[in-house]
Amino acid sequence: MLRDLRNLFASLGDISVVNHLPATIEALATAKDPVSSLRALVAPEITAPTFCAGYLPFCSGLINQGAYYSVLCRNIAPFAKSSVLVGSAGNSSDWTSDFVNGPYQDVCGAWDVAPADASTTAPVSSSVPVLVFAGRLDPFGSTDPREEMAGLPNAFLLDLAVRSHPVASLPPCPDDNPRNEFLAHPSRMPSAPCGARFRPSFSMSPL
Repeated sequence: MLRDLRNLFASLGDISVVNHLPATIEALATAKDPVSSLRALVAPEITAPTFCAGYLPFCSGLINQGAYYSVLCRNIAPFAKSSVLVGSAGNSSDWTSDFVNGPYQDVCGAWDVAPADASTTAPVSSSVPVLVFAGRLDPFGSTDPREEMAGLPNAFLLDLAVRSHPVASLPPCPDDNPRNEFLAHPSRMPSAPCGARFRPSFSMSPL
């Protein structure tokens, strides 16, 4: 359930999904028979490739798992800090089982690729104007990427409270497009008034 909930948060393209999440969590926690909510929540597992839902921001039937494991085991796993994972999981056995002692350790033990060199994790440096989006509901990306932006002196950080991983998608207002505003005026922060003021209207019914 943790992986599917994370997958659901990451793939929020429709704000109506956000509206139903609190009621869904409540239904799963208190209902005597939460079958309908569970079915809606774990639906991505039915078609997702192995070790995909809840581990990747997006899962589709088109993923090449060989390429996926090669990149993961070469560029990501060798640089992962287990102490950080343990600290993030806290004392939760569920988070530890899914994401600290997850299946990728066994995958990379069998998928024999040489680790990449340290340049893979080197910070990006550029004077080109950059607009960085941060989605406050994103369960994969950092909600405060300012440290990663240290080498980008002409970058602007736009924090969108109503967005998740597909953070560059437009806020739910047709007249508010911060991406296009930035492209027209790359030397200033876009206003994004809708993203700043919008608040979801939560539903009383689960998914």
